[in-house]
Amino acid sequence: MWSGWFGGYSAPSDYATVEMPDWINITATLLSLVFILPFIAYLIVLPGVREKRIATTLVFAFILLVGGSLAASLYYPSWTVGYEGIVSSFRAHKRERVYCNLGVNVGLQSLNVSMSINDIIYRDPNDMSELIGTKHNEKFDISSVSSMHESLMDAYEHGLPYPMLAVLEYFSLNQDAFDWGRHYRQAGHYAHAAICLSFSLWIISVLFLLFLPHFFCLATIGSGLASLVSVIIYLIMSPPRLSISFVGLDGHKIDLEMAFGWCFYLILSIGVLSIVVGLTLHILQQFSVYTLSTFLESYLDETVSIKRRTMEDIPHISLGSLEYMHTQKKTAGSDKNSASSSGFESRNSLRSSFDSIHHLHNDTMEKNASPSQLMVEGLSPGATC
Repeated sequence: MWSGWFGGYSAPSDYATVEMPDWINITATLLSLVFILPFIAYLIVLPGVREKRIATTLVFAFILLVGGSLAASLYYPSWTVGYEGIVSSFRAHKRERVYCNLGVNVGLQSLNVSMSINDIIYRDPNDMSELIGTKHNEKFDISSVSSMHESLMDAYEHGLPYPMLAVLEYFSLNQDAFDWGRHYRQAGHYAHAAICLSFSLWIISVLFLLFLPHFFCLATIGSGLASLVSVIIYLIMSPPRLSISFVGLDGHKIDLEMAFGWCFYLILSIGVLSIVVGLTLHILQQFSVYTLSTFLESYLDETVSIKRRTMEDIPHISLGSLEYMHTQKKTAGSDKNSASSSGFESRNSLRSSFDSIHHLHNDTMEKNASPSQLMVEGLSPGATC
């Protein structure tokens, strides 16, 4: 209470040190591990796979690569980036000048500003604090209309370094031609929606691969098209050129130029790769020799052509063989009485089986008999020539 009355209820002037590199995004890293760890586990069990190792590995790697890239691009602020070494004052109402590396990373829904002090050009005699080696990293929300203005007010209250405040002022302006923040917010909003659609189609493609592999290629093409749409939207709606002016090490003017980051090119590559893979699978499926109907009316392409039965594959059957007749009779009897068959035959059924086999054998012998035998058998015992 006493510190609030006599301190003007200001924000604290000292914050705890956070030992975390400025290039690590916790949310994006955790999402990436969700896809990286299953691939590592697959590589461990890969020696136990006996058949189609290459095809299985390529499909598994492609699925995890697309899913992990889409998930990471939603949260990692590297769609537009800019880095430059500048000379600037560190705090307001101070004469000290520091040489630092200033980085600006714009994501779909957040803005990340990092600053690392490399050297002190001019030190204030009244301030003996050590600033060399200190790093600052702040994340700001740009998803709503007033979020950048609120972030700027919070930065003023917390007393962020002057270069970081200058960047926030550029993004918080929304008047006339000074509307870079609004363009980045709109571009990120619609690109985020398109990537969410692409990620949903990716999930559907995984389900199709498990249950309906015939439609896996179509879902993959849809996911790639949605990724390309997100890239095109971000390219059109983002500001054409943003330059933030500072002073360089030689005392001349230097501009911090903003350019597309690796997330932009990653999603562009993922979209093209998904479309190419999907079209390739679709073409191979259309020109396949043989398809197999599987669960839920799906189709799987066979790697071999249709087998045709030749005369060598047909077993030689002797019409006069009692064994063949007996087998045919048992097969016919099992088809008619399969529901009530117990493995044994009654005396009447066994007798009828032998009678039918005997008649079939006699008919076969008559067909195979020579003409002389038929003539002799046709004459009566008392007939004369």
